Amino acid sequence: MIIYALFFNIFLHAEKMFDDGATINFPFQRCVLQSDGSWGPLSRREQRQMDEAVRLWEGAAEQGHVKAQYITWASVTLVARASM
Repeated sequence: MIIYALFFNIFLHAEKMFDDGATINFPFQRCVLQSDGSWGPLSRREQRQMDEAVRLWEGAAEQGHVKAQYITWASVTLVARASM
């Protein structure tokens, strides 16, 4: 029972981290979808917000959150392709 409670607590923490990252990211996604799909340079404040979203998603991914694992994998893949 104790192991189940610990696992459930970790799952809830990972889920909250994922949700918090998504909440930060939603306004950026909305702007991109409403524009021509391009992503212009971010202000310092916006970059800090996105860095925080990525930090939250990476933390959730490390705790086994599947959607966060996909997002972090996809973002690494996109960055790698953009630098080629």
